Amino acid sequence: MCLDPVIAIGTGDHPPPLYVCQGCSDQIKQETKSCHLVDVLQPIQQMSVMCENKNCRSSDKVAVCTSFSMECASYNGNRPTRYCGQCHNRRGGDHVYHLPVDNLWNMTAEMRNYIVEAIVSLLQEAQPIADKNYKETIDQHIRTTLLDADEQLDS
Repeated sequence: MCLDPVIAIGTGDHPPPLYVCQGCSDQIKQETKSCHLVDVLQPIQQMSVMCENKNCRSSDKVAVCTSFSMECASYNGNRPTRYCGQCHNRRGGDHVYHLPVDNLWNMTAEMRNYIVEAIVSLLQEAQPIADKNYKETIDQHIRTTLLDADEQLDS
């Protein structure tokens, strides 16, 4: 992502930020000495259940964490990388990573309350997929019942 307004406007009258591919980014770096380029993580297309470290030597290659550091993502097409326990421990704590939530019953009472409140809040924001179809089905059923009642009164 290029934050330099001169380069962004020079490429098509678009204000910063200008999103460019890796090849264009390399070309901009060669042509311009003072350029504000920032690496951006790409979205995860598919969550891997196995370690994505090409040099993994672990016997248990099940992925236990996701690394969001640019150093790790650069080996995976600028996408977050999944690591097994051994690769994660070898990497150390100097990268941004996400571990799965521990067992709810093993947490402190305060942490358990935070997790439960977060889940309830997310559920309140969610709308069931079938909610619209259900409402249409009920409306159609009510109309059919009313029409049948009207026909019985008429006869």
